[in-house]
Amino acid sequence: MKKKKLLLVTAIPPFPQDSGGATRIKNTIKELSKSFSLYLISFKNENYELSPEEKSDLNNWCKQIIYVPIGNHKIFGSYLDLGQPYWFSEWYSPELITIIKSVLNNQYFDLIQIETSQLLYLIDYLDKIDQKKCIFTAYDISTISFYRRLTEIKNIKQKIIHFFRFIEIFLYEKKYIQKYRIINAVSQNDSILLKKYFHPNRVFTLVNGIEKVEFLKTKEKRNDTTVLGYIGSFSHPPNRTAFLYFINEIATKLEENNINYKYLLAGNNDNREINCFLSKVPSTIRNKIINLGFVDSPKYFFQKIDILITPIFAGSGSRIKILEALSFGKKVISSKVGVEGINLNTNLISICNTSQDYINEIKIFQAKKNNLDYNQEKEKINQLTWEHIFKNYLASILLIIIPNSRKSLPKSNSAGI
Repeated sequence: MKKKKLLLVTAIPPFPQDSGGATRIKNTIKELSKSFSLYLISFKNENYELSPEEKSDLNNWCKQIIYVPIGNHKIFGSYLDLGQPYWFSEWYSPELITIIKSVLNNQYFDLIQIETSQLLYLIDYLDKIDQKKCIFTAYDISTISFYRRLTEIKNIKQKIIHFFRFIEIFLYEKKYIQKYRIINAVSQNDSILLKKYFHPNRVFTLVNGIEKVEFLKTKEKRNDTTVLGYIGSFSHPPNRTAFLYFINEIATKLEENNINYKYLLAGNNDNREINCFLSKVPSTIRNKIINLGFVDSPKYFFQKIDILITPIFAGSGSRIKILEALSFGKKVISSKVGVEGINLNTNLISICNTSQDYINEIKIFQAKKNNLDYNQEKEKINQLTWEHIFKNYLASILLIIIPNSRKSLPKSNSAGI
């Protein structure tokens, strides 16, 4: 049976694989291409050149790919002029609007899927028929993310400015979310919050996943040293906060408890900023922090650590870095917000409320790490593969949007998500 046509529009490009959003969109493209003739429109950083392998993958997955350059600065007053919140104004693109109109005028699509809150506004530039085909995927609920950041800000002037930016985000999501026929949330918690605050027409949960389960052994020489780590770009503020919380709160207590550790930081970050942070902590802590910088493969990072430490206090959705850690069989010690949206009963996750809780969990891991039933844990984590998740997605949502499409769908063991 001939495949249906799907137009996928994303603010986050699938490559480079330098963020959780990039991981999600890459796997979204890969999995949807199994059932659709996929046409991709994506923003792209002009400074990044795709590798031959990346080009080959995209050409295999997509019938057509159109790139749009991202803006290089935010626009002050964009909400009053364009209806686009200041923090999203880089993604307001007349060029993108023109391209989408042209593509839709020249081709018929059975489904249009728009990814990330930065592009919610695009539905205003579609006709009524195309609007009825629209699905939106919310990688997080920006209103919740910005509210949480607001509660963290101490400076009064910055707090006032951020409050007005938060109101822009809220009004923007309230206006547009109701216009889409279906909203995909990336966690059950986000589904509940979307219904509570924005009353969308219909919400489905399309959770974040992992590519495969491959439990690793740590390659680092131990000498009774526990290797802790964190991976993430500081361009996303919660990642910076997590690192600062570790060096200022957790590391201090590790020293007080005479715990032998190393801490590896990975991510595309400014070395000068990291060195500035480290210059303010004692040398006993500073000497145990190793900045790996950008790593080409998450596997390279996770093979080096014993525990992923994720004291995250803002954002919503779910953290792909935590899912990746689980896929490699690594222990995760996290805040409640950090593991939000990951509904899995596993001994590999521990939740902490205080810095002392992190110390206690590290001690427990050191005492019991050889007693974990890794085969049992692997069975649980196998439920989280992207392939499994998208089979269920296709078997539920698309039958609503596209009647009589069952023959084109892959077989699934589940009728819903």
